[in-house]
Amino acid sequence: MIGLKEQIELRRDGKILSRYEPVSYSNIAKIINKSHTQTKTKIEKNSFSVKEAIKIYEGLGFKPKDDYETFKYLFTEIEEDWRNNGIT
Repeated sequence: MIGLKEQIELRRDGKILSRYEPVSYSNIAKIINKSHTQTKTKIEKNSFSVKEAIKIYEGLGFKPKDDYETFKYLFTEIEEDWRNNGIT
């Protein structure tokens, strides 16, 4: 699972995400101008282009201390090391 999907899952309340939640499939679909289904598939397969990944990162409005580490976390497969280092 990539960090972006993990962040979406963390924001769920049961099976529902708030419509105002910026880190959601719907909002990401708007940012990259794709359908909800295409976006969900891209997140599952981690098949974003570099331009899409940058658009998502900038569009979500994260305020990280380290841009590179946060970007890397969102778009790479998460291993136990990420969680142990507290990068979430």
